[in-house]
Amino acid sequence: MPFTARLDFLIRVILLLFGAGLAINQFLFNRSIWGDEGYLALNIIDKSYFELLGPLDHYQVSPPLFLILSKFFFRIIPQPEMALRFLPLIFFISSLVLLFFLTQRLFETPFTRIATLSLFSFSHAHIYFATEFKQYIGDVFFVLLGIYLVLFPFRFQKVKFFSLGLYGAFFCLFSHSSFLFLPTLTLYLIVEDYSEDSRENLKPIFFLAQFGFQF
Repeated sequence: MPFTARLDFLIRVILLLFGAGLAINQFLFNRSIWGDEGYLALNIIDKSYFELLGPLDHYQVSPPLFLILSKFFFRIIPQPEMALRFLPLIFFISSLVLLFFLTQRLFETPFTRIATLSLFSFSHAHIYFATEFKQYIGDVFFVLLGIYLVLFPFRFQKVKFFSLGLYGAFFCLFSHSSFLFLPTLTLYLIVEDYSEDSRENLKPIFFLAQFGFQF
């Protein structure tokens, strides 16, 4: 590996660790739950796992799987504030890792890769929502994951579309932004496969169909 490539890799690893460290520091600071978080937390406390699939109290709206996993962590982690914010923290760190690999695949120049990861790692909004009991950083994670799956060089197309279908099913239950992003992703796949065999072009349609079924 040339020196420039090694330096680029090292700097991006440092940025990843630094961004994760900032979020973990904020997580360990363990600020008090505030109003909007508190109203959502009351649903975690008062409702069963099954009831979290239905309408929420206190004018709250949140994806069902996000709530169910949050309730699971709430029951096994003794500190309630940390328990509620544990899943957003995991989403943020996972997003950093995904972006680390995406910059390698998307950008040719080290400067662009480093700049992109820097902007993400030091973003006040990302650091804040990494330790906020809301689903917003999960939206970021699933969008990055979708882009990664589309760009990943799968050996077999069937594996690619099975993975994307599974991703779409979970995305719908983890994030409300799926209703905007999944159709866009499907249109990209249709355009990408336009020059291939017509039967191959139907695969993205099946991906969109499963999204419609989830909706």
